[in-house]
Amino acid sequence: MDEKSQFSESVVQDLEQMHSALRQVMTKLSLPELPPLQSINSREEGSPPKDDHANNSHNLSVSQEEFRGPSCDNSPKATPEDEGLPYVPIHSLYTLTKLSALRSPDNPEAQKGNAINDFIARGALSLADAESLFSLYRDRLDRYMYGIGCRYMTLEELRRKSPILSAATLTVAALHDPKADNIYGICSGEFRRLMEKSMFERRIDRDYLRAMCVASYWLSDLSWMLSGYNQAIKEQSQEAADCARLWYILYICDQHLATLYGRPSIVQEDSSIQGWEQFLKSPVATEEDKRLTGQVMLVSILRNIRELFGTDKGEPIPRVYLNHILQFRRQLDEWYTRWMGELPEQWTQIGSFPRKGTILHYNFAQIHLYSHIFRGLSNDAPIPHYFLDCAMQAVNAATAIIDLIITDPDVAVGIVGMPSYMLSMTAFACMFLIKVAVKYGSDLIERQRVHDLTTNLVRQFRSLKAGKWHLANLMAGGLERMTATLATPDLGQVQPAVYNNAVEHIDMVMPGNQVYTDMDGDTFFDYDMSFGLSPVFSLAIPNTKMANTQHILITGAGGFIGQEIIAPLLNSSPSIHLTITDISEPPVPTQHAQRITSLAADLANPSVVEKLITSQPYQAVYLFHGLMSGGSEANLDLGLKVNVDSVRYVLDALRNKLPGVKVIFSSSCAVYGPEEGYVTEKTLPQPRSSYGAEKLIAELLVNDFSRRGLIDGRIVRLPTVVVRPGKPSAAASSFASGIVRESLQGIPNVLPVPKDISMWICSPATVIKNLIKIKDIPAEKFGESRIVNLPGITVSVQDILDAVEKVGGKEAVGYVKEEQDEALYKIVKSWPPWFDASRARGLGLDGDGELVDAVKAFQERLKSSS
Repeated sequence: MDEKSQFSESVVQDLEQMHSALRQVMTKLSLPELPPLQSINSREEGSPPKDDHANNSHNLSVSQEEFRGPSCDNSPKATPEDEGLPYVPIHSLYTLTKLSALRSPDNPEAQKGNAINDFIARGALSLADAESLFSLYRDRLDRYMYGIGCRYMTLEELRRKSPILSAATLTVAALHDPKADNIYGICSGEFRRLMEKSMFERRIDRDYLRAMCVASYWLSDLSWMLSGYNQAIKEQSQEAADCARLWYILYICDQHLATLYGRPSIVQEDSSIQGWEQFLKSPVATEEDKRLTGQVMLVSILRNIRELFGTDKGEPIPRVYLNHILQFRRQLDEWYTRWMGELPEQWTQIGSFPRKGTILHYNFAQIHLYSHIFRGLSNDAPIPHYFLDCAMQAVNAATAIIDLIITDPDVAVGIVGMPSYMLSMTAFACMFLIKVAVKYGSDLIERQRVHDLTTNLVRQFRSLKAGKWHLANLMAGGLERMTATLATPDLGQVQPAVYNNAVEHIDMVMPGNQVYTDMDGDTFFDYDMSFGLSPVFSLAIPNTKMANTQHILITGAGGFIGQEIIAPLLNSSPSIHLTITDISEPPVPTQHAQRITSLAADLANPSVVEKLITSQPYQAVYLFHGLMSGGSEANLDLGLKVNVDSVRYVLDALRNKLPGVKVIFSSSCAVYGPEEGYVTEKTLPQPRSSYGAEKLIAELLVNDFSRRGLIDGRIVRLPTVVVRPGKPSAAASSFASGIVRESLQGIPNVLPVPKDISMWICSPATVIKNLIKIKDIPAEKFGESRIVNLPGITVSVQDILDAVEKVGGKEAVGYVKEEQDEALYKIVKSWPPWFDASRARGLGLDGDGELVDAVKAFQERLKSSS
């Protein structure tokens, strides 16, 4: 770089000598004097040479009328990356926008932007417009970059101190201002000109680096070139760039671009990067620095993920990588938990966006991690069963990204302000879901679900008050066209020729781009890159199949909950196959016999457990088996054997044979002791029964194994379920259903506790619905604890009797005989009756209805079965 600069200076000096000699010759010959060298004017005035000839092919100025936004490819050439799978995220953004600058440049010199001749002082941009743009950046946009980019409080001071920072600031502001479409090109051109002019400068200051940061953060079409340039000058500017925040933002931008482009990062981790926690503890650290250093921590994890997987060589990911994936999952979970806990709820100018942005970044990292498992899969190869959970995690992360953007008002407002990396990863999430839906049909996600998500996202993007060249506007048209591919039937039902015909007539389904009505409809969309889909998701393969069966294991399936959940669980997805087991072979509903394997298994035998766990590649396991409260209290050894030992055998087998599998463990409110106030998940458990103590021991194992990333546990503390059908059980709470069940059937029954005792109960329908829902909640939403108190209602025994009377009349209540059992009463009164279920509702679980409705539902069930 120094040699080129010295050579350029020598050439200029030679030209000056030649020009001077020629002027002397012209004077001697009495000929008109030569005009001064344009290159001298350019050096002295800091502006490019003017050209009075409008048709001069070397004229570098670009008028506003000629500015057509970021350059786009019409027919992009194929590259080796186009053949690989999965694409790096930037390819998804490229497919949707056709921004040619998003490709890694084949020749960096050819990627330089056009220059313009003047700026604010020369009249190209009015002072009023410049002040308006500066205020937008200073008062709003800079908050999204942690308050690093705006050092000066007035435009006058900014222009005086750093013209290039001024140009970068105004360009970014114009990008986000819908009223500035006509001046975005002027600002962008000026910034490009100043950037190119400074390429060989040896002395640069902190404001110059600040300008590079601002541009890299928001200007997607310049970020590739700037990221390399930033790092090239860093070695010469360490003293000038003494501000740690600038160095951190450069590191973040570089890691973001490395993730988007699938390239090695340029910035290596040094002591300042690794010592971000010490920086955060320093007295000069601010609240904004929490956000900044949180990103440093996250992109360091992303860096390690990239280094593990390396470049895509077209080979499948080995199974041994699953353990590494689980380790990264744990790191990402820890990152999410920490920063969601540390970041304040509200921020000046941008509200709760930083916390919501943390959720987005977490899901960006998740989809980046899990999408690697699609590498090297040929067109007809199934997803390996041991990676199916990772595939589902990738789908869940992608849907969470889009869902948050279209439903959360703070995030929706933040689209105009978020960096290009976040929009690029959103494009990647959309393209990923479309690929999955097109190739795998409903095996991983329903087409209609993807169609609705992307359609709503397009609608969201089109409603933005942003500049014409904002990345969201450029993505909208491409997304709209990509969504049209979801209108075709599932691949297994279509022959290749028919499918290709549907592609050829895609314009009949989705007309031209509605935003850029004055442009060619194909400007931002390319039909040649498998609709922008990776070859691994080739659309022309007929009858494409995957290992699409979701195997779910249910232990204790002969019991009430196990039997009740079978039909709703199978109805929730046609791809589910159940293996149900109990100490004796559980009954199988006739209508679902083809989708159920029923086995008798003694789970207190480790060898039996291992055979069971290795019999299928289970994606989820429901642990419902156990010895009920009354039985546990009567037989301590048997209770420990069934409720503790067998659970540990199952968990050990799962963590060794199926690491990362989802485990839904049914616990009980019996883990708590008697409490006077409302109970939450943070209430200290003090069980007053062996059953409660045994359940608590198992809970601790599930929670700890989940913390370690060995399993993905969900612990549900069940209320007393009323009304249970069937016969009385050994559960201490059995009477609560019995006084309804037997009474409505005219069967005498015993009430063993006082009528004034209160209980936390829930209807069977709500319990089953929530047990199915909790299986599909993303792991990150649970935070540090996997424990959830299921919603219910507090009622007294008298309330239950009143409901029976309302439904069955006084005659029904007459079948109840009060006969107090002190041992049973002692157990029941140790259960707390009041619960705070806000955590469950926050996770999306359903609350219960009125008690009388549950009693009526049971009566209807009796009528239908008679």
